[in-house]
Amino acid sequence: MTKKIICLLLLLPTIRYADTVKAAELNFNVEPVPAENQMDKTKTYFDLKTEPNMKETIKINVYNHSNQDIIVEPSVHTATTNLNGVVEYGKSLTKPNSTIPYHMEQLVKPITKELTIPKNGQNELQLQIDMPSKEFEGILAGGISIKEKKSDQNLDSKDKGMAVENEYVYISAIVLHGKNQNIPEKLELTNVAPNQVNYRNVIDLSLKNSTSQYINQLSIEAQVFKKGSSKSLYTSKKEKMQMAPDSNFNYPIDLKGDKLKPGQYTVKVNASSKEQTWQFSKEFNVTAKKANQLNNRDVSIKENHQWIYYLIGSILVVIALGSLFFVYKKRMTTKQLEISKLKEQLLEKEASKNNKSKLIK
Repeated sequence: MTKKIICLLLLLPTIRYADTVKAAELNFNVEPVPAENQMDKTKTYFDLKTEPNMKETIKINVYNHSNQDIIVEPSVHTATTNLNGVVEYGKSLTKPNSTIPYHMEQLVKPITKELTIPKNGQNELQLQIDMPSKEFEGILAGGISIKEKKSDQNLDSKDKGMAVENEYVYISAIVLHGKNQNIPEKLELTNVAPNQVNYRNVIDLSLKNSTSQYINQLSIEAQVFKKGSSKSLYTSKKEKMQMAPDSNFNYPIDLKGDKLKPGQYTVKVNASSKEQTWQFSKEFNVTAKKANQLNNRDVSIKENHQWIYYLIGSILVVIALGSLFFVYKKRMTTKQLEISKLKEQLLEKEASKNNKSKLIK
């Protein structure tokens, strides 16, 4: 079974689309209803001013374009930042920082777990906002995901492994404003470690937005050095990223197919946003065990087989030298035999002459 998830984001202007799909391919679409406390009613997402103990019901119109009833399932998630420096408003494996005042799931909850939308009709999805008594500073960001529930027939096909399943998820952003919107941005480099992305070696920079504000137009330029050296081994640069409030992500520095080598390293980072600039320097260690572990799994590493050619060349040299020595030895042996034979002949002649001389006397 192939599963394809297509997210349509009705979000902030700076949000990038996770995937694009024609509206005609969907069974439904959604339209958030502007609330009374909407800070900007021209925006297509919820951008709400909040107060302590505030209770409010927000609404989203869901339109069914198919010829049969459908059931949609809503869920709420806290915004996170992925490794590409893009804010995600749907379900994510990345967890927000522990410094976050409140998780969006705690404050905003769907009134119903499921909502039936009649064929070629519409229905209203309602979500309840319950603000705590303690006011928070800055903003909270998250998303409301709405997906179509699969029918029993589709589930049976899924179990048999026969279906190609297209799952369309609408995600609409929700931003809750607390007090004091002018919080200075704060970016931290919390850790540096070797890792892998898609079975390729990288150096991960763990970056943390420790304030309840977006960090917009984030640019990163990072360099990796051998400890004590001024020669850069690896460089990475990326611009126009964004971090969700109270979020973190691992910025990867690609090793570009090189083997990870054990040793002590230093990473230097220059970062900037629309409002701030930061500089970081951090040392990290790569153990032989970790290097071997990652290198064995890296699909981009090209094995160096030059040693085979060196070995073959060495063997050929030894054979050549051995052959020359054998020929030389054989020639020397032949010459020695010839010399010995010549000496014997000379001795025989000399002996013959001596015998003749004795006979004459």
